[in-house]
Amino acid sequence: MARQIKVTLRGQPKKEYSIRFSGSLRDSAGVITRTVNSPRYFIIADRTVGSLYGNELLRSFKSHRKSAFLLTFPPGEQYKSRSTKGGLEDRILSLGADRESVIVALGGGVTGDLAGFVAATLLRGIRYVQIPTSLVGQVDSSVGGKVGVDHPAGKNLVGAFYQPEAVFIILRTLRTLPEIEFRNGIAEIIKYGAICDKRLLAYVERNMNLIQKRMSRALLHVVSECCRIKSQIVGQDERDGSIRRLLNFGHTIGHAIEHATHYKVGHGHAVAIGMSCEARIAVSLGLLTRKELGRLVMIIDKFGLPTRIPRGVGMARLIKLTTTDKKSLGGSVRYALPDGLGRGRVDISLTESEVLRLMTE
Repeated sequence: MARQIKVTLRGQPKKEYSIRFSGSLRDSAGVITRTVNSPRYFIIADRTVGSLYGNELLRSFKSHRKSAFLLTFPPGEQYKSRSTKGGLEDRILSLGADRESVIVALGGGVTGDLAGFVAATLLRGIRYVQIPTSLVGQVDSSVGGKVGVDHPAGKNLVGAFYQPEAVFIILRTLRTLPEIEFRNGIAEIIKYGAICDKRLLAYVERNMNLIQKRMSRALLHVVSECCRIKSQIVGQDERDGSIRRLLNFGHTIGHAIEHATHYKVGHGHAVAIGMSCEARIAVSLGLLTRKELGRLVMIIDKFGLPTRIPRGVGMARLIKLTTTDKKSLGGSVRYALPDGLGRGRVDISLTESEVLRLMTE
């Protein structure tokens, strides 16, 4: 299986890297050593992924006569923190890292964000590559260079834009992904279809069973399409200045749900609820029809994802939390909303009272 998607950033200086679909960790290690050559590779993974794939990747680097180290941390969003980042940096420096070293982010979205942020700041920036093992990582978080950690005030409030040297996607890692984590990734795929590409949304709707059974051909199609869409968007807007904000659909309210539940609701599940809520706002604003809303909610529901705000999380508190989001500006929050399914609009600024009113209309 050979497929490659280019990400070309139009800023100054211009940067280009590839999203490569690989058959194995051994193949990926071989390409990394040839294209991102280094005397030392530091693999960062959570303990779960480390036990599944970390040692295999470590052996692969060593088979190519490269020095490599595996560093792990406890799994969970609560460990995407400044303290975990500091601990990893201490360990990497104690192992003799220099500016030619390369960090390898092996895992899901938490690991990719955390390891990428370590790379962005360690020794004022060293190279890194992404090997996402979760569906969220493969379709979304590994591409585009958003790296960072959470803060007690909110999700992803400390971070940077720092692009990887390459992204390696190995679909077979999805076989070991727990069902709840797989559904987290499905929510991101639905997001791409709902806000960017009606053909993708139709494909997902027609092929629900194949996707849920994790059939290789269906997964290859949806993962590569999401990567294609994101690479095009990031190429035009690396730093969230305009069109990239489309990808925030469902995330404004979704991030607030994660924060309100202390991350007991997973990222994709929170985004699914966020899309349902934000699509209702779009209906109230006349951007989306009730029929389109019903279709979107039906797709989300048929994949076993939630569409309603969790019990115990009051609407007023939830909307208040959105004002601490990075997209908050001057007392209002900038939403990305569908303007008909398959396309969207950004920078729809709404106050707390406006959102509460629109949600109840």
